[in-house]
Amino acid sequence: MSEFDAVIERLGARFPGKVEDTVKLTTAGEYVRDNYIILLGGTPDEVGGDRQAFRQVADDNATYLLTVQVVGISPAAVRAMLTAAMDELAGWKPKVTGRDCSLRFDSASGPEPDLSVKPPLFFANANYTLRSLFTSRAGS
Repeated sequence: MSEFDAVIERLGARFPGKVEDTVKLTTAGEYVRDNYIILLGGTPDEVGGDRQAFRQVADDNATYLLTVQVVGISPAAVRAMLTAAMDELAGWKPKVTGRDCSLRFDSASGPEPDLSVKPPLFFANANYTLRSLFTSRAGS
């Protein structure tokens, strides 16, 4: 399981059927009017293995900048879901085989309207830094 998948799984356990990795659209291509979470940032923003002038490898340490974006039909729904998501992640340590991971809360925003959608949907973000340090190869 990847670091990103561990966060998806954690939030998905608290919000079954409400965690996505992209915006929800109808078959007609319109935004789904619902309350749900989008997890953004599934690739490392920084990779390094404390080596100089060597190519990066899978065993390198990695830093992910993750955004938990809540989309909702009202500001109150967005606030409630974002607060619950932040509570779910507070103090939690992602479990990834062969990695020592930590999750740090960085910042959050209040609900804002998306006026490009009629009637508007609302959204708010919570930003996290996930550090993933190599510890050992799986099975060794």
